[in-house]
Amino acid sequence: LLVHFRFPEFTDDFIKEFKKEIPKMILRSKEPFDWDGMVQSRLYSSRLQRKRRKGVTCIDREADIETVAETDWKKDPGEKADRIWRWWRPIVATGSISRNFPCYHLA
Repeated sequence: LLVHFRFPEFTDDFIKEFKKEIPKMILRSKEPFDWDGMVQSRLYSSRLQRKRRKGVTCIDREADIETVAETDWKKDPGEKADRIWRWWRPIVATGSISRNFPCYHLA
């Protein structure tokens, strides 16, 4: 698939090396990480405040009750994506960790 992007950096040699990094990246992604220990994003905080001000409620169909708007970051697609990005970026973009994944860094 990388060939179809037609970036000059994606040579056959690069793609071979990139594929070699995949098992290391999979191992890295399975290491324990404290997702709940991350600071919530400003955007997530703003969304929660707006929901609370508006009195937004959610209907729990299984329990057949109405509850206050969801405050679990795991159920917020934007916050979930932000935390994944903040975990991923140092691995491939900066510092000593990215040296372990030079092809991911370049891509």
